[in-house]
Amino acid sequence: MPKKTNTICDRHRVVRTLQKRNRRTDIPVVEGSHITYTKGTKLRVADFVHGTDGLGNQNFPPPLGKAIDQSAANYLVEQANQYPGEITVVALGPLTNIALAVELDPEFAKKIGQIVLLGGAFAVNGNVNPAAEANILGDPDAADIVFTSGADVVAIGLNVTHQVIMTVCSDPKIPLLTVKIH
Repeated sequence: MPKKTNTICDRHRVVRTLQKRNRRTDIPVVEGSHITYTKGTKLRVADFVHGTDGLGNQNFPPPLGKAIDQSAANYLVEQANQYPGEITVVALGPLTNIALAVELDPEFAKKIGQIVLLGGAFAVNGNVNPAAEANILGDPDAADIVFTSGADVVAIGLNVTHQVIMTVCSDPKIPLLTVKIH
């Protein structure tokens, strides 16, 4: 059985690899929480989908650069204060860092433009068990905080993502992923 290595540090590597691949080293990378909102352990449920490297075991070259020395929650609050109403957060995993931002600044939900999240299973079975989707189950307390924060939240659930096929493009002049909706 392969060693599970899909950790926070590996996620930084994934983002930095995508930056390098798309020639966008100007996009900051910040470290997210290592534990759930209630201080539990992060669930590791998606290695079978995303591979042990977080990119489907595509063996991309090592990334350049490193993460900013600031927590994701602090960075989110800082950006929302600097650009009120202009920031859209796109959450592709558990909502821990957004919930921590709400905790740090109770006005965060009013300052953020929108939160678009990949999570939930609406009128379809979950991908972790029949009732649960991985990103929400990964930190259900954080999800509750985000959904009830008063922020403009758009959830893109499995009912939508099951209709999308993404393929990797090897031509560096073309965006990394090509999307086709059925």
